Amino acid sequence: MRFNEFSFSTLLHLLRSKFWRIVRNCAIAAVVGFLIALCIPKEYESSASIIPENGNATENGGLSSLSSIAGINLNEGEDAIGPDLYPTVVASDRFIVDLLYTRVQTIDGKADTDLMTYMRRYTRRPWWGYGRLWMGKLMKVINPPKDYNKRGADERINPERLSRDDEMLIEGLKSAVTCQMDEKTGMIYISYRSQDPLVSKIVVDTVMLHLQEFITGYRTSKARNDLQHYLQIERETREKYEAAQKAYARYCDSHMGETLLQTYQSEMEALETELSVAMTAYTQVKQQVQLADAKVQERTPAFTVVEVAAVPARHSSPHKLLMAIAFAFLAGVGTVAWYYVRLLLGKQ
Repeated sequence: MRFNEFSFSTLLHLLRSKFWRIVRNCAIAAVVGFLIALCIPKEYESSASIIPENGNATENGGLSSLSSIAGINLNEGEDAIGPDLYPTVVASDRFIVDLLYTRVQTIDGKADTDLMTYMRRYTRRPWWGYGRLWMGKLMKVINPPKDYNKRGADERINPERLSRDDEMLIEGLKSAVTCQMDEKTGMIYISYRSQDPLVSKIVVDTVMLHLQEFITGYRTSKARNDLQHYLQIERETREKYEAAQKAYARYCDSHMGETLLQTYQSEMEALETELSVAMTAYTQVKQQVQLADAKVQERTPAFTVVEVAAVPARHSSPHKLLMAIAFAFLAGVGTVAWYYVRLLLGKQ
């Protein structure tokens, strides 16, 4: 196919002659875009921001000196899961599955259920979305999906073995939840959009709470394990100390008046030594328990809520005017491109 050569002025002249047709196409496209925007359900976005305390504190005060006496090293390395990975944690399947069981309530009070039920029963779709829904149901009838072990024993979603429906539900929730980390300030931004403003606010509060629990649990996990270990040793050493006390007391009570006997003196000194060793061990372990408990408190981060989640008063999408402008712009570019192609083909 041979293309026609023409000057730029020829194209401008043609566009001037077709100006009102281009305007008409843009106007029709703008109306179509506005009507499509009317068919899309309104969505409300709520957001919040928090700053977690830095987990790599360098100031331990007198705790470092006490820990050196007890033989405990409080200078741990950096966290394996840093703040830059918190958005990845929020987007994980396990985190999202837990979020699906959040109790939510619509602002009109018509629904009081969990988030999973709200998403499945109380969210609206545009009219073209129902065609996709019925097509999906038809495909299931024609080619039934092979799903294995979808739910656990308590009928909760198993993040490790998801069904096809659960995967679609989780992906839909992931696309609605946003978690971003500002590396310069350390601030975490959390937002969620849904078709109900109160639901958006509740979900943002829940995401923030679950993330705080995850950060606290992760940063204190080793310290809490150490505390449980020392508590177990404390119970064992206390039992030995109490047993040594009772043995010493029983021996003294049963041999009263025999203080001059050499055999008594030797046995009593042995019991006293055993009691002293047990008391020393018990005292040292109690110090270790106190230090381990202090370490748990030290590793527990504090969170500063910079912006609390609020019930949005206005919807965030769809933007009817922007959609109308976008459709009009595409129509104008498309019409100009059409006339350009016609000139290339030698047609007016």
